[in-house]
Amino acid sequence: METVRTLLATACAGVIFFVGSAASAQTFGPSTYVQTSNSPFSVLDFTGGYFHLEDFEDGALNTPGASALGGVVAGPSNFTDSVDADDGFIDGLGRNGHSYIANGFELEFVFSDAVLGNYPTHVGIVWTDVGNTFGDIFGVSLVEVFAFDPDGVTIGFISSTVGDGRIDGTTADDRFFGFEHAGGIASLLLVMPNSQDWEVDHLQYGYVPEPATLALLGLSVVCLRRRR
Repeated sequence: METVRTLLATACAGVIFFVGSAASAQTFGPSTYVQTSNSPFSVLDFTGGYFHLEDFEDGALNTPGASALGGVVAGPSNFTDSVDADDGFIDGLGRNGHSYIANGFELEFVFSDAVLGNYPTHVGIVWTDVGNTFGDIFGVSLVEVFAFDPDGVTIGFISSTVGDGRIDGTTADDRFFGFEHAGGIASLLLVMPNSQDWEVDHLQYGYVPEPATLALLGLSVVCLRRRR
């Protein structure tokens, strides 16, 4: 108890405590994904923070604080590869939903702390199709996903081979890639070395306040009360 009192007195005297975070992000996946419950983020408590899931089903990227450099929303077609459950049925096909299709070798999603209040601590994306590949087996290719912190430093990287050899909206190959970083994730860069018409879906990002941060907020209230 004496230790607690000493720490409280020191903090209230004006000593500033910094809450640190790991230098690198925790990675998730690649893992099978056919519906939102397959996301590792679905079991997290975002109370006191926020969580946004962009499934593009309204034909646009318009969730708060997220933008894309490159690519467009793709509507239903025989070649669209949306997350399986987006059309209301889990049937191995994503043709009747919407996805986000790249128009180059790279696609970047950027997050705004000015809009969101804080950079997200959790960011994920579902890679649904590698498109017309060259240099590899048709419809199968290496993909790369990078996460960057607010300073532009790479904090996470996942590389995996994705694809089922088809480009007609089948969903057996859909894979989730995700990152968790307490210091915040400012952008997500997706790289496809062997295709320029690949697809992703279910961009998801959220902010979970650090327990230590919440404790400091509580401490500040105590200090104010003591001063009064």
